[in-house]
Amino acid sequence: MMESFSKGAGIEYISARQLLCDEAGCLTRLGPSASDVVTTDMVHLSERGAKFLVAAIGRTLLPEPYGQLSNESKAPPAEAGKRVPN
Repeated sequence: MMESFSKGAGIEYISARQLLCDEAGCLTRLGPSASDVVTTDMVHLSERGAKFLVAAIGRTLLPEPYGQLSNESKAPPAEAGKRVPN
C-alpha cells in the first residue's frame, strides 16, 4: 500500500521489511550475543538493529562511498545472522 502510494506521488519507497527479511525469514540477530538482537519487541528495533537498518537504507540511497563509512553497513555473515520464518 505505501509503496504504490509513494510511486504515485513520485517518492522513492524503501521497505524495511525487504531489507530485514527474505524468503527464509526475517533477521533476528546480527551476531551471537544478546546485544545483537534486531528488535526489542514486535515493532521496535534495538539500537544495533536500528544502526543496521539505517546503514542498509544508506547503501540503497548512496551505494558508494556510504558502504565504506560504517561497520554496520555490512550485512552480517550468514552464520551470525539468525532468521525466523515469515
